[in-house]
Amino acid sequence: MKTVRFDDAAVRYTGRWFFGDAAETTCAGAYFEVGFTGAELLLSFDMRGVSKTPPHLFLQLDGGAKFEAPTDAYLRVEAPDGGAHALRVIVKSIDECESRWENPNCRVSFLGCEAEGFRHLPTDTRPVIEFIGDSITEGILVDPERRSPCYTDDRYNRVYQDDATTGWAWRTAEALGMAARIMGYGAVGLTRGGSGGVPRAALAYPYAYAGAVLPPARVDYIVINHGANDSGASDEEYLKRYEELLDEVRAAHPEAHVLVLPSFWGFHAAVLPDFVAGYNASRGARVDFVPTDGWFTNFPEHPLRAEDCAIGEKLTEALRGLWGLA
Repeated sequence: MKTVRFDDAAVRYTGRWFFGDAAETTCAGAYFEVGFTGAELLLSFDMRGVSKTPPHLFLQLDGGAKFEAPTDAYLRVEAPDGGAHALRVIVKSIDECESRWENPNCRVSFLGCEAEGFRHLPTDTRPVIEFIGDSITEGILVDPERRSPCYTDDRYNRVYQDDATTGWAWRTAEALGMAARIMGYGAVGLTRGGSGGVPRAALAYPYAYAGAVLPPARVDYIVINHGANDSGASDEEYLKRYEELLDEVRAAHPEAHVLVLPSFWGFHAAVLPDFVAGYNASRGARVDFVPTDGWFTNFPEHPLRAEDCAIGEKLTEALRGLWGLA
């Protein structure tokens, strides 16, 4: 058996990952893929300090069905034969109430893996679309009825109730044939920090968690959906912080197409068209705007699976027309 580290060429990453002593993320929807040969693959994770509700993963072998499992020190995947395989490991859900910023105790820390052999996966040439938002963006409470009798505090059920792969952001990327890069944190807004100690969006954007600067990455399209958690802010403060985030995003990815997508609940939506026009004029930029009137109106509830699907379909159609996508 051979052992490789998380940074071996046999491992391919998608999403917001920091590479130190392990590959680490606090963002649901991030994933990695491993190319290997043989009858089994043993994954290793650093579980030191991880909360009592560790992040849940989807394991998908050779593009087949996905199976859910909590992150653990070791996860063993048995392959149907001794040939060449690829395993995709998706961060399905992370407890938004645990720390995801300062000394994060609700994170995925991938150390490496063991198999008979390893193989390099081809470069993923799909366009990359980044989504910047909040709990709705990361698929929180798409299954609110999933509650375990083990927990009297419902927040510990979040790993069962949340699913980034059914959220509107993931669905949109899949429909467009793109790789999803998702930054969604519960209760975070443009004007305020949120659950797990995550700071407001512009301050959080360059980092995987506090002090962990994200490496440079190719991003072709960016969709920003913030406002649901900014209802208590004035229009002036909201637009000031929107400008701050847009400057951060465009500095990191100057060639990317950027879309401002209003809150599905309509907070501050009326002031955004003029703001976007003014921002473009002052910066010589091309930031786009698409209204979301009527896309989802069940305030203050989160979209369920079917509702996220409907939002994703509307956004997919809008982006195909706006950016000429197939």
